[in-house]
Amino acid sequence: VVGQDEGLGTWDEDVEGQYLATFNPAEHFGTTARCMFTLFNLLTLSDVGFFLRPLYATRPEVAAVLIFFLIFSAYGLASCVVGFVVENTFKRSQEVDDLLAKSRFK
Repeated sequence: VVGQDEGLGTWDEDVEGQYLATFNPAEHFGTTARCMFTLFNLLTLSDVGFFLRPLYATRPEVAAVLIFFLIFSAYGLASCVVGFVVENTFKRSQEVDDLLAKSRFK
């Protein structure tokens, strides 16, 4: 059958029903610490499908807010990483320029 994998099966209504039945929002968003850890997992894109699919099926407005969170925080994280790399590269470039300037005057 097209779209069916040995051992993995397909995503159908029965699987989705079981998936939604086992998802417990209080387990992931019940306390502030749990919510922060869940948002961190979403930020690292490790469990996006695990959280967003059940939330989208039951509370689409919450899923929309989380999608916006993912978009902005992923761009923010990428910006921090790029800024760190550029800053370190600039520092190294300045050090090399200083060494070259000292070697010319000797």
